[in-house]
Amino acid sequence: MVNVASVLFLLFPNFNTLDVNGPIEIFNHNDVLKGLGATYTAAIASATEHTTALENIIMKRHHSFDELLENNATLLASYDILIVPGGMGKDVHAAVPGLAPVVQAFAQLDGNLSEKFHSRWIVSVCTGALVLGELGLFAGKTVTTHFLSLDDLRRTCAAVQGDGPETTVVRKRWVDAGSTPQGARLITSGGISSGIDSVFWLVSQISSYEGARKIAQVMEYHWDYPSGTPSDVTEGYIVPDAMFAM
Repeated sequence: MVNVASVLFLLFPNFNTLDVNGPIEIFNHNDVLKGLGATYTAAIASATEHTTALENIIMKRHHSFDELLENNATLLASYDILIVPGGMGKDVHAAVPGLAPVVQAFAQLDGNLSEKFHSRWIVSVCTGALVLGELGLFAGKTVTTHFLSLDDLRRTCAAVQGDGPETTVVRKRWVDAGSTPQGARLITSGGISSGIDSVFWLVSQISSYEGARKIAQVMEYHWDYPSGTPSDVTEGYIVPDAMFAM
């Protein structure tokens, strides 16, 4: 029997559509994954029935944040992968009721899923990393976010560090930061389109490298698989500064 990984996206007003739709496009190509590992289903949760993106696109939710937290987060625990997108500005997540509690509750679930994919996964795209950083999930980790928000993430992590280990913030397309104390894997992505690269990496780990490569071919997407073997790769390539002359 082929395992099916359940993916949950957390939306909020002014989220960036590519942060969400890029990964959804990848997860939608289950036909390509036949015989190449796990397939995927995706759902959306938000505080309100409809959520308007930064680009004025409206998306309808499958679940409310409150529903996810009911009955000791039973519904939330049915998901294997949690994705937190970014949006315009460092404070875009701050006023969203229920967002941080859902992320915190997911992070506190048992991260070990040995009967399926070995672990749960938490993925941030762009400034979504600030939510995870505020919750202290990056202590002792190497992480990334949009290049314009790297200093914001450094300050956020330092503010909650206390006597704990420091967070190293780097400029990369994505970073696989390893596991939380509960066993969930953490992936952080750079800005906007970087979420596509990080989710290809995730698919290569949960399904197979060959499956991820074939999806990239179907999407006609130039996926730069990082050098090294899958067992020792932890981060994607850095985007040259020359691309960001402003």
